[in-house]
Amino acid sequence: MREKLLKLTKRLKEFTLCDMVLLTEIEEKIVKHYLDEFIFYGIIRTKTGNRYVFLKEPDLPIEIPSVGIKLSDALNIYIQKCLKSRKPSTSRGHRIYTDKHILPFFKDKSISDISPMDIVEFIKHIQSQGYTHRTVENIFFFLKRAILEFDDKFKFPEIHRLKDTPSLKILSEEEIKKILKAVKFNKAMYPIVLTAVATGLSVGELLAINWDDVDFEHRKLRISKNLLSKSTIWRKPPFKIRYVDMPEMLAKFLKSYQKNWRPNRYNAVFANGAGNFHNTHNIRGRDLEKIIEHARIEKTTFKILQDSYAVMMIQKNQPLTFIQNQLGHKSVQHTADRYKEFLKTAVDFDFEL
Repeated sequence: MREKLLKLTKRLKEFTLCDMVLLTEIEEKIVKHYLDEFIFYGIIRTKTGNRYVFLKEPDLPIEIPSVGIKLSDALNIYIQKCLKSRKPSTSRGHRIYTDKHILPFFKDKSISDISPMDIVEFIKHIQSQGYTHRTVENIFFFLKRAILEFDDKFKFPEIHRLKDTPSLKILSEEEIKKILKAVKFNKAMYPIVLTAVATGLSVGELLAINWDDVDFEHRKLRISKNLLSKSTIWRKPPFKIRYVDMPEMLAKFLKSYQKNWRPNRYNAVFANGAGNFHNTHNIRGRDLEKIIEHARIEKTTFKILQDSYAVMMIQKNQPLTFIQNQLGHKSVQHTADRYKEFLKTAVDFDFEL
């Protein structure tokens, strides 16, 4: 071990202050046990197995340098960092952005080799492929946050829309009534669709609700989980748990529904006939499509139901903070931006929830 320690120390002396040095697994263990306070700022592991050590002088605080680190490693580090605070689906999305868009364009470049003009060319490349402005924004901000982790002085350009975002599709009062009438006799789907229409919840959130989350006294639903697939539950961190309002009509229906409810091992409010969670893909796809076909209206999704709920609340002059909480948006600004075309005019909406 002493021989390996001396060999590593000699190798590290060849580097200048604040360089990033790639370590082997054995060298990482040596650094942690023998050279911790003397030579390095910190070790970062990448998904590909690379280990980087940051050199420093004793007691000299420095920022993590961007010199020498490849963009691919920076992206992998950021994805790993986000695993603890983001939904698994978000990390999967980041992985797709990395493998499908970012790395094929930038290849094996280091962060220090990338210029703001390279970012501009990359954005133009993505836009030219016909992706929506929202997708382009998501890719851009993911890349931006990952690079800023290692170089907070990197100057990012602004991105502009190539064309206006198309208007949101919103269901009319008559169309909502047709949907509820068409699903009325479907014992499995009616409670789900009614809850979606009455609260604005996403499919994953409402399918994950159990009876412990239902507060009939205060007419509230606690949203602390998200059903990602048939058997995968994502539990929200404490700061993301929220309580949404139930209209009186929905509270009365759920009380009545509970009396004939079949117990299941998850205590889930909306379980399938076998007592398991519903398959979210089936609910969003074939099950809703059958209802829409029976209602004889244009193709509709649960996202359209959510947008229609938000517009309904705007027409009822509900505060944007209320709508933001109901829908689970990260900020009021996000809610205002999404529904800005409906905030300019107020029209009476007679449909009662």
